[in-house]
Amino acid sequence: MSFNDHEPFQPGWSIREPMKNKVTYLFDCDQFVPVEKMNISIPRRAVFSFAKEQIHAKKMSQNGFPAYQIENLTDWDVMEFQQIQPVVGRGVKIQIIEGIVCGIPCRGNEPIRLFPVLSFARNVFNRFDGQQRIGEIIPIIQKETGWSAEKSTAVVRNLFLRLCEIRICEPG
Repeated sequence: MSFNDHEPFQPGWSIREPMKNKVTYLFDCDQFVPVEKMNISIPRRAVFSFAKEQIHAKKMSQNGFPAYQIENLTDWDVMEFQQIQPVVGRGVKIQIIEGIVCGIPCRGNEPIRLFPVLSFARNVFNRFDGQQRIGEIIPIIQKETGWSAEKSTAVVRNLFLRLCEIRICEPG
């Protein structure tokens, strides 16, 4: 599954004028700050559904099923983190606007500039299909880009975490 497989924006969507003047994106493979702690934002319209999900996760945990809070992913050790199968969230809309891959989270209103369409971040993002674990994606990206294992790991990890923060991706 690639960004072309997701529900497109409604006709007429464009990046608002103030955003056109920005030269920054959510993620840049060459200049990113490692994610140390996640800050999840929840729009007011999604508070009740988020609370319902939290209650469901707590019940699952009490019944012996593994459960976690998404904001704690940064605390996971490397081996545990590499077992995650990243997937684009349900209801997320992805589209290219003016050479930029943009996304709207479920129940979101405005496109978020994710990364340039010609960025290696797109290669990484296209692997977030729920079929491969992060530990399997890293060597593929290393081979495609020629990056070191450390850089490939950092890019995959940080792109996934940034996309989780804005509710574009989630662990599968």
